[in-house]
Amino acid sequence: MFDFLNFLRKRRYSMSTVPVVSLSVAFGVAAGFVGGLLAVNHFYPAVVSESATLFSGHEPFSVGDGPVRVSASVEAAARAQVLFYQVGGTGSGNGIFLPSKAMAAGVVLTSDGWLVSHGQWPEGKRAGSVLAVIGLRPYPVDRIVTDPASGTVFAKIEAVNLPVIGFGNSSVFDPGDSVFAYDAVRGPRRLDVVGYGPDPASGIDGLIVSSDRSDRRLRLTAAEGILPGTMVLDRQGQVTAIFVANDLFGSSAVPFGSFSGQVEPVVRNQSPYRPMLGVNYIDLSRLAGTPDRFGDYRKGALLVTASDGKRVAVIADGPAGKVGLRAGDLVLAVNGEDVSAKRSLSDIVGDYRPGDRLTLRVLRGAFSGQGEWRKLDHAGVETEITVELGQLP
Repeated sequence: MFDFLNFLRKRRYSMSTVPVVSLSVAFGVAAGFVGGLLAVNHFYPAVVSESATLFSGHEPFSVGDGPVRVSASVEAAARAQVLFYQVGGTGSGNGIFLPSKAMAAGVVLTSDGWLVSHGQWPEGKRAGSVLAVIGLRPYPVDRIVTDPASGTVFAKIEAVNLPVIGFGNSSVFDPGDSVFAYDAVRGPRRLDVVGYGPDPASGIDGLIVSSDRSDRRLRLTAAEGILPGTMVLDRQGQVTAIFVANDLFGSSAVPFGSFSGQVEPVVRNQSPYRPMLGVNYIDLSRLAGTPDRFGDYRKGALLVTASDGKRVAVIADGPAGKVGLRAGDLVLAVNGEDVSAKRSLSDIVGDYRPGDRLTLRVLRGAFSGQGEWRKLDHAGVETEITVELGQLP
């Protein structure tokens, strides 16, 4: 080696050691990074893995009026897409699976066979009666687990080394931002975000929500023909929500944050682990009401019974009922955190686990909790009530 360098010097070639050292360091770092990713994916097949995004290339694709650059290619989404069919149904009776005949879509959640979709499948679907098609290969669905709070469906197949894609946060979107639904038939479609929050109500009883259900949705422009369970991607190519359906007000998707906390208990124990408070309420921060209706109160969760009586303000044998909460109580704060437009009662409760103890700051005696749900002439009294959360069936 030294003779060769002396030969070069004699020939008046100059050779700097800086590029050699720099290249060595660069290749060493790159090798370590790739090796680390491979090791992590081998020993810890993560629920949220970005390896598919990292190695999928960064090709642009066109949606709508022109090209839109997305940091994960269409191929990354296509590899992780799932289509569900009923065994012996229209889409699979002849052994050929047509995307246009799928009953629902989904996305690969873990490399060892957990898939996620949404629960608006036809009634009566159960493990053994559903096939999941990934790529060109069908897999029998062995287990189906439904998260009762978000309506998300987790399905399990026997598989290894499935392609995965990263998941992201949907609470960062503003109205007018764009997301992309990977339509099984039409390919990627751009949708505009209308808002992030509860579904619009078509009647006054529609304002009532449960403390034990996730009422946050990513509201989207109308997306006709998209299957429930279709992945919704952000501009970084991450799955940010799972499409639900179209309705009178457009379209909606379940944000990843609404079910991300249930991934671990479902994967480990094949069961969601949701807390239960057991009340139904209207969120005063959502309402534009006259002063005689709600007084000066513009936030908090007012416990109410629906006009048809089917949804009661407080479930009698639930955790809230056992500690004496009742219709007309206004829950102002939970463990010191205000119930507000940014954080509803169901948002706050969803951050806890069954068995956790909550201290509720409650205004009692100021409202009617049935019929008109109106502010009474009484000033009301604030009190604190401690409740231990149960587990949602």
